[in-house]
Amino acid sequence: MFSFYEMENEELEIPKLYSYFGICLATFFGGPLAGGVLIYKNLHVLNERSKGLKIVILFFIFQVLLFCFIIFLPKYFVNQIPNFLIPFLTALIVYQSSKKLFGEELKFREINEIKPKGNLKALGIGFLVLLLSSSIFLSFAIPMRLLSDPVEFENFLVDFADNEAKTADFNDHFFNLSDSELASYFQNDYLPIWYENKELIQEIKESDIQLSWDLEKKLELLDKYTDKRILVGEVFLKDYKNRHATYIEDINLIMGDIHDILRELEELY
Repeated sequence: MFSFYEMENEELEIPKLYSYFGICLATFFGGPLAGGVLIYKNLHVLNERSKGLKIVILFFIFQVLLFCFIIFLPKYFVNQIPNFLIPFLTALIVYQSSKKLFGEELKFREINEIKPKGNLKALGIGFLVLLLSSSIFLSFAIPMRLLSDPVEFENFLVDFADNEAKTADFNDHFFNLSDSELASYFQNDYLPIWYENKELIQEIKESDIQLSWDLEKKLELLDKYTDKRILVGEVFLKDYKNRHATYIEDINLIMGDIHDILRELEELY
């Protein structure tokens, strides 16, 4: 049986809202849609449900655009962006939206020491929204990427292979030429070809073509492979210029790395 005092307290109890920190925390880890869901919940408590639904739709579109940005833009471009930057800017946008929508209400509650809803619950909602939205979006994104026909990438592979074939006589030169002849070979024939391959790789990285994950992995390995091939020539020329005799040992180590990369490339075919 409730006492009059308990009934009075129950009538005066004010529904809790999510704090700025909770909303931003959910947004940082779950994306703008997570922040939109918590904003909706706050507006629902404040009897502004229709406004909350508009916010959810708006931030859903925002989240889709972010996913498209991350998945479909060139990997080279996306990799230049610090990992924390997009979540931070997104949380900042959601924070400003929250402040505009119910800033006065949260300020009133803070002054009157009315506790907000738990931040752990907000974080849990953030992770849940991220899991659901990612699953739905990737179910569409993966087929779209796999169905893409990167003709430019095929052309790149042809050009890359043609250049590589021009240095197929590397072993013959390396073991049969004198050091001075080998220096001339590296400087005039070998290195210019592999520098050109490096430029071809860079052009693909900076292009707008969409690559499946296996092609991206192949490009990454070809990049490492090219760097090692270039390193062979540069190590020899450096040792030759400084009159060192350690280049054979150094190049053998590099060739070991090259064989490992080639083995990984074979597994992708």
